[in-house]
Amino acid sequence: MSKKYLGEQFDIHAGGLDLIFPHHENEIAQSCCANGSETLANFWLHNGYVTSEGEKMSKSLGNFTTINELLFDFNGEAIRYALLQAHYRAPLSFSNKSLEEAKRSLSRLYRAIDGFEINGDPDKELIINVCDDINTPKALARAHYLADEANRGSRECAQKLKNSSKILGILSQSTEEWFKSRNENNKNKVVNNFLTDKEIDELILKRRIAKESKDYVLADQIREQLLKLDIVLEDKSDKTIWRKS
Repeated sequence: MSKKYLGEQFDIHAGGLDLIFPHHENEIAQSCCANGSETLANFWLHNGYVTSEGEKMSKSLGNFTTINELLFDFNGEAIRYALLQAHYRAPLSFSNKSLEEAKRSLSRLYRAIDGFEINGDPDKELIINVCDDINTPKALARAHYLADEANRGSRECAQKLKNSSKILGILSQSTEEWFKSRNENNKNKVVNNFLTDKEIDELILKRRIAKESKDYVLADQIREQLLKLDIVLEDKSDKTIWRKS
């Protein structure tokens, strides 16, 4: 099949670590003998095991979750970030806890690029890390370094971080959009089973009017009402934005 569609020799062959022996070694032996060649694939990529609660994730054990199921509770970027935290050849412990940690890490990165749009080239060191055997953990570490520098006031680092977003497939939204949405599929749906985006925006407008009328008691009541629903308000110079705590 590989000879028919890819030729006697092709660039990349991938699979799990458990397939190295005997499956892939047999494949090499059979193909090289049949074709009279010395090489089947130029590069071999073998991914580490994905574990759940210390056990290898597999259909036979029933300890797996589909992406479609995860998307009901987690943003697609959070799932991607959780997977990128481990090198593809290393084992990966995947759980709801790791996804929650991924969300917190992404929130930290999103705060660093607040107000920035892609404008220029990605960060060179981050690119080097990705090109070094797809070293995504090191690339994410570089992203957090840029975020640290951005939070110390470096607009250059904030811009580099935003410019690098497409390389890792994260930070695709605006900071405000990230903190508003629980996942990419629930925008304008019920938040915390109590309020929709529209209802929250209406309360924010009501609070602004109360503050302009110097009715600070009502303004504080609205803030506390939203805080009880895990919705935090952030007053900017020209507007008020909200995010989930």
